[in-house]
Amino acid sequence: MTSINMSLWELLGGVEQSGQFCTQGRVDSSLPALSVTGVGRIALPLLPLQMEQLIQVSEQAPYGRGEETLVDTTVRRTWQINADQITLEGKFWAKTVNRILDEVRETLHIRAGIEAELYKLLIYDTGSFFIRHRDTEKAPGMFATLVIALPSEYEGGALRIRHRNEEVCVNLAVSDPGEVAYAAFYADCQHEVLPVTAGCRLTLIYNLIQTSATVSASPPDHQSVCQALSGLLQDWKKNLATPGDTSPDKFIYLLEHAYTPAGLSFAALKGRDRAIAEVLSAATQQAACKLYLALVTIEQTCNAEYLPQDDRYDHYEDDEEDYEAGEILEELMYLGDWRQPDGVIPAGLPEDLPFAEEELCTPEGIEAIDLAESSFNEATGNAGATIDRLYAKAALVFWPASHHLTVLCQGGAGAMVSYLQDQLQTWKDQGSVMGTEAWQNCHTVLKTLQRNGEPARVSSDSFKALLAVMVDLNDAEHFAVFLEKIACDDLPAGCIDTLVRGAPLLSPAHWCEQITRIVTQRREKRFDACVALLAELERSTTPTHRPDLPGLLDLLLAGMPSLKTEGKPGWNIKSIKAVTLITFMSLLLRHHARGADRLARHVLEEASALYPLDDAIVPLTVGLRQAFPVYDQPALQRLHQVSLEHLQTRMAEPLEPPTDLTRPAVITCRCEHCQSLNRFLSEPDQSVWTMGSNEQSRRHVMDSIEACRADVSPVVERSPQQRNRYNLVCTKNQASYRRRVQQRKQDEVNLAALSG
Repeated sequence: MTSINMSLWELLGGVEQSGQFCTQGRVDSSLPALSVTGVGRIALPLLPLQMEQLIQVSEQAPYGRGEETLVDTTVRRTWQINADQITLEGKFWAKTVNRILDEVRETLHIRAGIEAELYKLLIYDTGSFFIRHRDTEKAPGMFATLVIALPSEYEGGALRIRHRNEEVCVNLAVSDPGEVAYAAFYADCQHEVLPVTAGCRLTLIYNLIQTSATVSASPPDHQSVCQALSGLLQDWKKNLATPGDTSPDKFIYLLEHAYTPAGLSFAALKGRDRAIAEVLSAATQQAACKLYLALVTIEQTCNAEYLPQDDRYDHYEDDEEDYEAGEILEELMYLGDWRQPDGVIPAGLPEDLPFAEEELCTPEGIEAIDLAESSFNEATGNAGATIDRLYAKAALVFWPASHHLTVLCQGGAGAMVSYLQDQLQTWKDQGSVMGTEAWQNCHTVLKTLQRNGEPARVSSDSFKALLAVMVDLNDAEHFAVFLEKIACDDLPAGCIDTLVRGAPLLSPAHWCEQITRIVTQRREKRFDACVALLAELERSTTPTHRPDLPGLLDLLLAGMPSLKTEGKPGWNIKSIKAVTLITFMSLLLRHHARGADRLARHVLEEASALYPLDDAIVPLTVGLRQAFPVYDQPALQRLHQVSLEHLQTRMAEPLEPPTDLTRPAVITCRCEHCQSLNRFLSEPDQSVWTMGSNEQSRRHVMDSIEACRADVSPVVERSPQQRNRYNLVCTKNQASYRRRVQQRKQDEVNLAALSG
């Protein structure tokens, strides 16, 4: 931690907690008139006879595990009745609930309005219990659970509530008909119901929901801390404005309680988290800093390391129990799910803003972030077993308002596209005057992105959008740097037209020099984009900015791969579309006739390995015939003749569907399962083949079927003999015949084009 991290952590650590994590009490009350569908009016205190009647109309209460809802009486043995089956009446019952809510609000120090929504009636008969768990947020705005115990005779059944290192045990047993007991606790608290040893425990369960989304920004009890924080933030701002300063661009203060995205807001903060938010809200306002709530997330993929039986300590369920997480192979750390103090979800903040460990205000670093999920991945193919881990924690995040654009740019170029486009439109609406605030904002973002090494790692659409902003802003400075990066990093084909549109921003000599560098350095890895660039230069540029096209075409010809040269070709011709070869040949025919003949001879010489007839030569010849009905280059005429003979030969072959169930045995893998599949394909009277094996073997066979285009349709089905076993069922089809039919139709079209 830096000194400022430590100072922030120590100051905020001195903020005292506001409210508790749970509360309990008893209130004098006139009991409600309780009625249950199928039973009728329920006497209170509860009678044993009616306990049996209630159980008859109830259901076993489930519990949640991840996204699943399960019933398991070893985890939860409880009976439940839904709210829509319950009627609560009585002149004073609503007043009793409101009185309880007032006490809960005061003890938990809740400033927002709250209401109680009836959720369930729970019946715990003898032997019932619920092991330790956390409640899920069952309704929008839910932040806590309220339990009201109705009078009944029972023993045991205590409610044990735990948060961090504190634990409270609540006895809700009530036998006096003029009294009810209650307990309320935040939804993220772990709690359990101990076994009922005698009688029956009867409780009403309410969801506590906040009805307002505002929070006070003034901390009357923490003025000294607030002033110290404000001064510290002011010093931080000065440091950041100093060249060469290494202070973090933002700070992240982890909260104590657990919050889900649905329940994340300043108004819903609990206990000490609320007090710290109030202090920071006031201090950041005084220091002109921005303050947000966010979820801190870390995603890790780790090697799964085997643990000997006598040395295991980090167990995982089922197949995971023999492994522990080892070396981290991949890791992502980011902030998202942003909230403002006023309850608004802010616009323009990236949902995956990266952060660094030194930005955390805690001596524990990332070790303070809670593990939320862990999943085990079996070894497949050449990949070993891995463990995926997800860490999540809510946090308060803040940075100087003057540093806002710098922080946003940490999300990368793709995250800033919308902001730049909005600022560009504002600039245009204001008359496109150089140097205005909108122009300066765009200039600052582009400068920051380029300083951070962007935009080399963005999508083609974002790349094009950034380029368009530079061109529309007439930002020659950043456009020139952008061209330098294109020559070294990448040349997305989708941005060619926008790139050429920026030619007037540079001098003709500088522009032509950069284009030559791009073609020279990118011709092997991005041949298609280089061809598209030359075609756009031919079409769009003015004569003063048009480079030497014959010279650039020669550069591309010199980079064509050949198996006859020493070493491996620099790129794979299969990645080049036929339309690219057509465009390239068309450019050569218009600007470099001898080059067109050279390309045609090259394609013919390498046809067997690099230029397949159907994928390259035939489409190239058909495209040229349509664009250039007459050409006299001998090599081009030879291309035409080779394509024509190939199509005529295939058209002469008979085209008939299979007469029996024999299919080509095309599987190349020599493993036992794949060879069994090959034998099945060769059988003339067998239509279905079933393989019972593990998931890894099934996936391997399905991959072989897809790679070799075998005439079978694979489906995974549950085994009829064993419930937890699955089989791979393969049914023969006529896929290869259908492909030949489609090929015949295309051959007819191509033959007509070449024979005309």
